[in-house]
Amino acid sequence: MGNIFFHPMVVHFPIALFTVYSAMEFVRWRHLTKLPFWEGTKAVLVIVGTVSTFVALQSGEAIEQKFLGDASLWPVIRAHNTWANVTAWIYGIIAVPYFLKLIKDHGYLAALEAKLRGHYQSFMRLLNSAAMFAVSMTASLWMLPLALFGLVAVTITGALGGSIVFGPNADPFISFVYSIYGF
Repeated sequence: MGNIFFHPMVVHFPIALFTVYSAMEFVRWRHLTKLPFWEGTKAVLVIVGTVSTFVALQSGEAIEQKFLGDASLWPVIRAHNTWANVTAWIYGIIAVPYFLKLIKDHGYLAALEAKLRGHYQSFMRLLNSAAMFAVSMTASLWMLPLALFGLVAVTITGALGGSIVFGPNADPFISFVYSIYGF
């Protein structure tokens, strides 16, 4: 029974982090984006949000058994699960370059290279190249459509989750998503 209450508690954490990350990604005002904490904050939001998404996914799968007897909810549960996984993948794809940029900017790559002292040179070249690509990727406009698609995915996931708990007519957006799916 504890899992039924655990999922709603943990699922709102990544929703909030992803929403704030996406809003920050959409803001392109130079005087804000040049602030020293801006990129690091976005990185932490998307990385922690992605990690916490896996906790939310696991807790959601744990409570699916509660709904085994209600066949009418299974299509909604499957759609909710699909969109939750899409959300995790999108923000996971975003999180990887931010993670690589973070470890590069904080000197962890240089420390690893010094520790390996010439061993695994091919691996270190690959990792350094990936980090350089990540630096350019996080500053590129490619993050905008990814953040937008991620925000749409997390919104649809939330609407479907809300419909499981509160019903298909809980609010106009949930009704809209229901009508798209034809539930």
